[in-house]
Amino acid sequence: MPVGPLINATATFIGGLVGASLGRFIPDILKRKLPLTFGLVAFSLGIKMVIGMHNKTGVVLALLIGVIIGEMLQIERIIKNIATKAKKPLARISKANSSDTDDTMNELITVIVLFCASAFGIIGAMSESMSGDPSMLVLKSILDGVTAAIFGASLGIMVAFIAIPQLIVLLLMFTIGRFILPLTTPLLIQDFEALGGIILIATGFNLLQIRSFSVSNMLPGLVLVMPLCALLG
Repeated sequence: MPVGPLINATATFIGGLVGASLGRFIPDILKRKLPLTFGLVAFSLGIKMVIGMHNKTGVVLALLIGVIIGEMLQIERIIKNIATKAKKPLARISKANSSDTDDTMNELITVIVLFCASAFGIIGAMSESMSGDPSMLVLKSILDGVTAAIFGASLGIMVAFIAIPQLIVLLLMFTIGRFILPLTTPLLIQDFEALGGIILIATGFNLLQIRSFSVSNMLPGLVLVMPLCALLG
């Protein structure tokens, strides 16, 4: 049973509802400071995952080739285009005010990408399906619930409905992981999680505003890491 995806989507939905209802009580300083704390959490978790790396050559090679593929295909731009198309049905579902500004809609696109296409979620869902451990997505649920409340305070009820595409994406990643599981070994799973850890460190840098990485363009490396590590022994 995909425990992590269900908990994560539920947390996003509840957080969005709380933010839309009680947003005026959330201090501005929390809205500014909490994302930095989330960045620190992502950074720390990424380091923990990298420590378990077994085949360093395979992991690094998968990352490099994955980044090249991601940059050539412009995966980050594709994801943002999909999010742009998703904002209209979300606004209709939530009955958002038609006078919403472009800035509000652009902020909504950012939130859709954050919740539905984050490396944290993709890695967490696939890791749970292969290891049976939902702890990464449970941790993400806490972060997403608070983040949804913060964005819900400014964007309204539509943030809660982002839980629908988020659940679809997480369940898809969970299912893919289940298909991959029979072909893996414990060491290959460690290397997969190690590469995921590197991507989470990059996510942490972004949230901490230290450096800006196109994290989505690193995701092809997750497809390559286990075949390359198996090939390189």
